Amino acid sequence: MAIDHYVVYRGTEPVFVPASGNSIHETKGTAYLDPGAARTVGTNYFYLVKAADPSGNLAEDSNRTGEFDKDMANGVK
Repeated sequence: MAIDHYVVYRGTEPVFVPASGNSIHETKGTAYLDPGAARTVGTNYFYLVKAADPSGNLAEDSNRTGEFDKDMANGVK
């Protein structure tokens, strides 16, 4: 598969089904910073990426990763 771009998906559960409704970004690069995650303190997000060819055909899911908020209130770190 010739990679044209990557599709980034985000969910609030560790195992979620990637679909158009949870696709948050397409990029030609291999890095992505989710600005939406910074605005939602207290919500943990999980991500996966799929490579896409020039026709939009998607590859298998990537490994999943997560973004985890820590409560800084009341001295909890």
